[in-house]
Amino acid sequence: MRTVTYNLQQLLADAKRKAFVIPRFQRKFVWNQSQVKLLIDSIARNYPIGSLLLLQETDAVPFLASRAIDADVDDYSSDVGSPAATPGCFYVLDGQQRLTSLVRVLLQATPNSRYYFDLHAMNEIDNSARNPSAWIVKHSSNKKLSLGFLPSDFALDKDKSSVRVQQFFLDEEKPKSHEDRAKQFEAAAKVSGYFETIRNFQVPLVIIDRSDSIEAICRIFETINSTGTRLTTFDLAVARYFPEPDLQQLWSDVQEKYPVLKQFEVEGERLLQVIALIDGYEKSESFEKRAYFEITRGALLQLDRKVIEGKWEIASKSLADAYSWAEEHGGVPGLLANEALLVPLAFFYTQVTEGWKHKNPAFIDILRRWYFANILQQGATQQAGNYRVALLSGHLRDWLIGKGELVIPEVVLRANDVLSLSKTDNRYRAIHALMRWNTKKDIWTGELLDIGEVEDHHIFPASCARRSRLNKKQLDSIANRILVSKETNRRLSDRMPDDYIVELMTVAQTRDVETFTRDLLEKACIPTDIAPTVPLFAPFLEARAHLILAMCRRLIGERFRSDGPNLNEVGFDEDHD
Repeated sequence: MRTVTYNLQQLLADAKRKAFVIPRFQRKFVWNQSQVKLLIDSIARNYPIGSLLLLQETDAVPFLASRAIDADVDDYSSDVGSPAATPGCFYVLDGQQRLTSLVRVLLQATPNSRYYFDLHAMNEIDNSARNPSAWIVKHSSNKKLSLGFLPSDFALDKDKSSVRVQQFFLDEEKPKSHEDRAKQFEAAAKVSGYFETIRNFQVPLVIIDRSDSIEAICRIFETINSTGTRLTTFDLAVARYFPEPDLQQLWSDVQEKYPVLKQFEVEGERLLQVIALIDGYEKSESFEKRAYFEITRGALLQLDRKVIEGKWEIASKSLADAYSWAEEHGGVPGLLANEALLVPLAFFYTQVTEGWKHKNPAFIDILRRWYFANILQQGATQQAGNYRVALLSGHLRDWLIGKGELVIPEVVLRANDVLSLSKTDNRYRAIHALMRWNTKKDIWTGELLDIGEVEDHHIFPASCARRSRLNKKQLDSIANRILVSKETNRRLSDRMPDDYIVELMTVAQTRDVETFTRDLLEKACIPTDIAPTVPLFAPFLEARAHLILAMCRRLIGERFRSDGPNLNEVGFDEDHD
């Protein structure tokens, strides 16, 4: 990677000779008129406009599928097809909107329109705080304007701009006093100075060489990208493989076919990771020689096109199965714990056979323990490292081919941990999933929770921190949170639990469903033997923390450890509804 500085005229000359192309993953030109004008105004004032991030093509075989800049330049097609990316050209990774704006205005390349610079308004720039870019105007191509409107492309030509400025400000035919004459010279010099600034404006370019690794390219983009838009591996893959296969279209089709992937807003990179795992194991001469296959971004972008097309359907179905598993086990969109874990699970689905399932009738229970033990790990993150994803895939593969039992990691969770777990800790999400798996029913209505209608509710309302001075950290911890429907969340709002839980039990008694309601509360780890009042806030949450620990121990078994005494285990319904 290197940083260079281009004179604006040099940059535009390169644009005119088709030196810049737009990768397929980039959105189209979307800047409005105000944004374009402010950019040109900034250049005239010699304000910095940020750097452009470019990837230089050095090979005759294009690295990325691309399209032309969206501008009507004589030597530059505005066709949004796929111009040939030749050695020496640059893929615009960041800065398309700025570069296209410059080309459109200063090369007079706006479709069906032309830009002009109002010379009189330019002389008033310093006095135009309300509309600083008013000197830049846009009209239809066939509109005739007076001498005071300079075609924008004249700004790059010193002779043309100077002649026009002098003609406008220093017209000898107009009688002028000595004082007026001085003002004319001053105005001409001022406006000419703006054009000189434009011609000499310097644009910094950060240039990545194609010889740099894919990992480096992605990392550099994520670090430097001024728009804040993250360039994903899938974005690069879309441009890398287009048009065969067209990953963007294939991924769109998959999301329509498997709605669960759209519900959880799954990224296409997950599917490429599954394909890479399948391909890696199939190419291995012996599973004995390699314990795992890393799924780095570089590996994903070096997959063979035929491998992607050949494994696409099985990987898609398996990924959908994995997310369905997560939903069945309590996961909801926006609160999914350790999402990267679903890649190894999807890989497992691509490998498992009906014969193996028949020989291993207890595999569902084992897989469940493995899943929850992993998402309950301290320090687990949403974006688990490639090494860990690959390692867990290897464990599952070893289990499938009979190389030993599935590795279940130890879980260490204490009551004090539960009382302090907040949304920033992945275990917060994991416990939510475990509680929802224990009972998918809403505590208020007793009806099944729709994953699209789930919200995270404070049992003791957050307002208690202010009005009752309760411990805010515990108020926001998982010990004081429960998943309910949107309707229930609105209904309960800031009501205190001693109010609505008493009402809930009273209604249950009148309807002769007291046992059902009490069982529902217990499965949601809400203690029914301690009054949920402000004076008993701490004991109530402590009791709930112990119920949560008991629930974890019941599922994970001997691989679960905590500080506390042996606790009564919370029962699970057979159908977990």
